[in-house]
Amino acid sequence: MLYSVNANLSVSREIAHDTALTVTYLFTRGDHIPIVRNINLVPSGLQLADGRPIFGTARVYPGFGNILTAESVGQSEYNALNVTLRRRLSRGLEVFASYTWSHALDDAPEQNVIDSANFFLSDPTNCRRDRSNSLTDRPNVFNGNLVYTPEWKGRSQTLRRLLNGNRIAILAVMQSGDVFNMRSNLILNGDPSTPSAFQRPLFIGRNTIRGPWISEFNVRYSRLFPLGERFRLEFIAESTNVFNHTNVVGLNSTATVNLAGNIIGPPSLAWTTALDQRLLQLGSNLVFEAYNKDKEHSIALYLASDVMLLLPLCHSKC
Repeated sequence: MLYSVNANLSVSREIAHDTALTVTYLFTRGDHIPIVRNINLVPSGLQLADGRPIFGTARVYPGFGNILTAESVGQSEYNALNVTLRRRLSRGLEVFASYTWSHALDDAPEQNVIDSANFFLSDPTNCRRDRSNSLTDRPNVFNGNLVYTPEWKGRSQTLRRLLNGNRIAILAVMQSGDVFNMRSNLILNGDPSTPSAFQRPLFIGRNTIRGPWISEFNVRYSRLFPLGERFRLEFIAESTNVFNHTNVVGLNSTATVNLAGNIIGPPSLAWTTALDQRLLQLGSNLVFEAYNKDKEHSIALYLASDVMLLLPLCHSKC
């Protein structure tokens, strides 16, 4: 039966007024994760240089081709250290920053079905040979946001009208790139249930190619304009991926190998898929508030409109 063990230890301390620092260690272990393997193969007695058996054309049950079975023998493990800095709203400023250093391992690649290159075991007789980085492994992850809402309480009516009602938010995300399998262009172990695209060259571990860093900065500005006692107009301008950074999530990882499994032509590692380019969105909300007789409770109704702009992506410069 599939089960997991989870543990964490957290220490938090206030390091300044309205500012707290928290350090947390996280551990998760999964056992009896289902894996799928072909049980109708007969080893030929030959091996690749890295120890993987080569299967012949004979079958345990000659009347059948591939016989796939699910077995709950997989394992996963996750260790992480997280540091979080949080400043509560004070003088119009709210800050949050979090950094996580972690490592995720498993030997159950078919659980990561969103990446077809991880669906098959490289050695159906030994799933431990596939123990390596999980598809979701990201050693370094940083998230930060800053929200500033200026509030002018002075006597100047001009400054009060200019500054009050504004809000600026900045969100930053920086993290290690995705992991990829190095694929081969040949079927190396003779397993017909494992196409060549799912077999790795000699001495290449699973998910050992690390893509480039993913970095995204988002900015949002909003302004409230009071329109009488019950109406307010909110103007919103926001942009995602402000610096138009090319965030790669897919690349060419296929290597050319000889019959022995040696690499004779390395993969190009040219990117094939990326996250969205810079996006600018303009919008507005008309807010109507209806109060009860004592004005203790209110109901707000919103009418929204949006305009979305896609700005050109400059791959050669970004």
